[in-house]
Amino acid sequence: MRKPSSPKQPEDRYARQWQLPELGAEGHRRIRERGVVIVGCGALGSNSADLLVRSGIGRLTLVDADRLTENNLQRVAVYREEDTARPKAEALAEALRAINRDVEIRAVIDRIRESNARRLVLEGDILIDGLDNYASRYVVNGACVATGIPWVFGAVAGTFGMTMLIAPGTSACLHCLFPEPPDREHVLTAGNSGLIAPIPRIIAALQVATALRWITAPDSCQAGMLRFIDCWTASLSEQRVTRNLDCPTCKSF
Repeated sequence: MRKPSSPKQPEDRYARQWQLPELGAEGHRRIRERGVVIVGCGALGSNSADLLVRSGIGRLTLVDADRLTENNLQRVAVYREEDTARPKAEALAEALRAINRDVEIRAVIDRIRESNARRLVLEGDILIDGLDNYASRYVVNGACVATGIPWVFGAVAGTFGMTMLIAPGTSACLHCLFPEPPDREHVLTAGNSGLIAPIPRIIAALQVATALRWITAPDSCQAGMLRFIDCWTASLSEQRVTRNLDCPTCKSF
């Protein structure tokens, strides 16, 4: 005789997630109650946003002033050809709402700058870096250090990428990692070195996993650990970034 099936539960959508011993029902509840800010809605940001929405994050703020171009489609997530020329944040928010209507999604069609950074980072419990330049990352770093909001640095170029959780007051910040802004002429980007589509997905997946781990079990996170991955050679490495006690950004926090 066939065993009767269990009645459908309202959280069946996330059943495989809350079945994880690392999360459980309590971890899933925390994810549903928290918010994430993503700055930059290109290769890293769109992939991160897709994963967060499918994970059931409660709130998501998407910040980007640019419009989608045809050559973005090779490496981004969710966007369609018909989204070309639309503001990235707007098109991404619309697509994500169709994936999970229970997530509160806000699109901010603007660049992050000194005048709006603190207000924007405070819209979430943690921030994910989807940027492609260090000038904007320094702005994010300063705002997060000042407000105490943790953020997950990420960068990709060619076939490799790197990521690090930055916990203000606890770990090294971006200014500790790069005391001087990297020279633009020597920074590898998708524009000057190309970009293979899998690497932003890999780094974004690590960024989101880090964010979810911070939300559900912050004491278990390894803030200040810089991780490198080259997806072409399948090589991984990591190094601890020590906090600079004379760092002009975080020394007083």
